[in-house]
Amino acid sequence: MIFESGAENGLLPITEGVVGSDTHELDNDPEDFADDYVGWGGSDRVEWIRFRARFSAAVFAYRAISEIAIERVNMLQEETSNHDLHQEWGCEIEDVLYESKGFYEDSARITGAAALVSVTAALELLLVELGPNQSGAEASRRPVGGFSGKLKRLLISLGCSDLELAAVRQMMVPILDLRNALAHSLDGSDWASEEEKPDLTPAGMDLGFRNVGKLAEEIIVLVEGKASRR
Repeated sequence: MIFESGAENGLLPITEGVVGSDTHELDNDPEDFADDYVGWGGSDRVEWIRFRARFSAAVFAYRAISEIAIERVNMLQEETSNHDLHQEWGCEIEDVLYESKGFYEDSARITGAAALVSVTAALELLLVELGPNQSGAEASRRPVGGFSGKLKRLLISLGCSDLELAAVRQMMVPILDLRNALAHSLDGSDWASEEEKPDLTPAGMDLGFRNVGKLAEEIIVLVEGKASRR
């Protein structure tokens, strides 16, 4: 939920956390939005730069739609707070606001779900592009199984230890759990139980982005570290 009930105006927007931290709002460079969730990992590989750009684009889309949703609900609240309108339309004004709020809230949730799926897909492509004997267009034409299969192939090619394999696979679990949940319920369907619904609150979105960013950075650190020892 990006909105909640308010004591005076009925429905008040929750703005904190929706479009990022106080220092990373829409007037900052959207190409740098990935910085909130993933470091550079000491790499200047073109595959890594492309991944970060895709990550930033997905975060920008989510933040932009969320910001628009908040602005529209604020505008609706101002319009429907008009005393004359309340006298003429009564409770119907509140019904209109409630329905419109639901539309904009759904828009933010759907965009959030799509953004999380997108950053996970960008990470999966990174695994392929960094994999053995694959790069660029060739990597896109030669998929090597699912996400976990691509990750395993890359880690084995790097000569990772069993401990490193286990640690990275553990980081993968919440990412795939969330992606699978979103695949079955893109925006947290109302028909699903509360336990089954993906967490698309600002806090849930932040955690989802951070999980992908952490795994991506761990992978690029392993790639660069193994390469430097060869």
